[in-house]
Amino acid sequence: MKKITFILSLFVTSLMVSQTSVFINEIHYDNAGADVDEGIEIAGPAGTDLTGWSIETYNGSNSESYGSNALSGVIPDQDNGYGTLSFPISSLQNGSPDGLALVNDSGVVIQFLSYEGTITAVDGPAVGLTSEDIGVEEPASTTVGESLQLTGTGTEYEDFAWINPSSASFGQVNANQSFDVALSNKSFDDSKFNLYPNPVTNGILNINTSGTSVLEVKLFNMLGQQVFTSKVVNPIDVSDLSPGVYLAKIDLGSSSLTKKLIIK
Repeated sequence: MKKITFILSLFVTSLMVSQTSVFINEIHYDNAGADVDEGIEIAGPAGTDLTGWSIETYNGSNSESYGSNALSGVIPDQDNGYGTLSFPISSLQNGSPDGLALVNDSGVVIQFLSYEGTITAVDGPAVGLTSEDIGVEEPASTTVGESLQLTGTGTEYEDFAWINPSSASFGQVNANQSFDVALSNKSFDDSKFNLYPNPVTNGILNINTSGTSVLEVKLFNMLGQQVFTSKVVNPIDVSDLSPGVYLAKIDLGSSSLTKKLIIK
C-alpha cells in the first residue's frame, strides 16, 4: 500500500510540474486587526472554464484539509490572451505554516502552495504531497488592502515570482506583471540560460547563454522598484545591493526573460 501511495504521489507531482498554465496568482490571508477580504486569485489562458475546479485549504498544525472551496467562471482576456478571476475565501488560517491546493476538474492537484513553511498533506486531494513555500508572508501588521502576488513577465507560473505585501489587485493582472507569450521563460529553454551564482554571496553575478546574446540586465526589488541596471559584461558587480530577493529581467535583444535572484 505504501508503495502504491508513493507511486501515485510521484505521478501527481509530475502533473503539477507540467501543468501550471493555470495557477494561483494572488493570496490574502492576514492583516492588522480583523482580517478583511481574504481570498485568492487564479490566472490563466482566457477562455479557461474553472467550473469543477477547487481550492483545498490545509492546516499546517496537523497537515489536514480544513475546507474545499469550489471555483467557477471563465477567465477573461485581460492581457494578451490571459486573465484572472478572484475568489473570496473567508477564514484563511494565519498559522505557520498553512497551505492551498489548486485542484482541477479531474481531481488532479495542479499546485500545492504554502506560506510560512511547508506541509506534507495527510488527507484530501494533496495527500502525500509536500507543498511549495512561496517564500513571502503577510505579518499581523499587514495593511488592510494589501496581498501577496506574483510579478514578472511570461505565461506560466514558473515565469513569475512572489513579492512581499503590496496593494491588492484581485480580479486584475497584478502590478508589474505582464502576460506575453514571446517573453515567456519557456522560449529560452534551448538557450541554456545560466545566471550564477544564485544566491550571490560575494557581490559578483555572471550571466551566460548559449546561442543568445544578453544585452542588459535590470534588477527589481520585491516592491517592484528597479534598483539596478547594467549592460552585461561579465562579471557584474552587485555588491552595492542589500541582501534579499530580487527579480532579474534579462534583455536578450528582441525578447527578455525574468528570473528570481537572491543576494546574500
